[in-house]
Amino acid sequence: MKHGLPNTWRLVDWSNPISPEEKEKFSCEMIPFVAAKSGQKLQICGHSFNKVLTDAVKKEQRWRDCNILPDLWTADGMVDNDSWYIDIGANIGTCLMEMLLSTKASIVAFEPHPMNVYNIKNTVSNLGKEYQDRIMLFPVGLGSIQSNSTIYSGHDNMGNSQLGKAIKDCHSQQFHEHLQFTAFIERLDSILDTSKIDSIRFVKMDCQGFECNAVDGTGAVAERIKYMKFEYTQKFLVAQGCTDIVPRVKKLGFDVFYMGDGTSAQLGKEVFDNPRVTHEYDTPELMAKRPVI
Repeated sequence: MKHGLPNTWRLVDWSNPISPEEKEKFSCEMIPFVAAKSGQKLQICGHSFNKVLTDAVKKEQRWRDCNILPDLWTADGMVDNDSWYIDIGANIGTCLMEMLLSTKASIVAFEPHPMNVYNIKNTVSNLGKEYQDRIMLFPVGLGSIQSNSTIYSGHDNMGNSQLGKAIKDCHSQQFHEHLQFTAFIERLDSILDTSKIDSIRFVKMDCQGFECNAVDGTGAVAERIKYMKFEYTQKFLVAQGCTDIVPRVKKLGFDVFYMGDGTSAQLGKEVFDNPRVTHEYDTPELMAKRPVI
């Protein structure tokens, strides 16, 4: 694993994860979290001001989109071991925590928004070393070139954080200046050393329309990935100039399938081009699977 350029970013050090500047600028509230698969419990750090995801966790003690991940991890008869799980767009860490508590995965997480990173740091810093040692947190977004970009967030949903552009996920959403920060962007293949990673079992990619950039930056790492789950949100993708995400993923050697309602590890029919949607906020769940040769 590699670090950023001097004075930009560094891999989070769990012995001293939170800086005095972060403590002064940011805050969060600890709320109960229960892993859907294992039933194990912890306290996760939610946003006190920003209610979509945090309110859902308060009500359900988990985030529903993450429930299926452990079953996908052991799909096709694969055993639960310390293979690599990569979380691209970790938000406050709900899916990261589901995988941490319900599998033996070694976890690499990427999150570019400093306020979300702060929340993950708070959650993980309260866990035992046996959990911390399984997590590498990179405070960056993934793209096709190394760069900086403004990251924007919806006033009511920090999960709708986007690099370079502010794109609403509902008509009433606003993007306040105090939620905007400079984010660092790196290529995945500039961080992960393929000579030291034999196989990446599973990738969850959720970058609010920036998926084409993340895919283009995988380079040789893509050949190590077995499965990759991602969403097709046409409004976000088109706004980011990403009009061919499925063909790009297939060009990397994957077959792509629908995931139905997202609650079953059973894959649906194969997708050969971008899905057709009837509403701009429709979000089909897709799974890229590398064929076994």
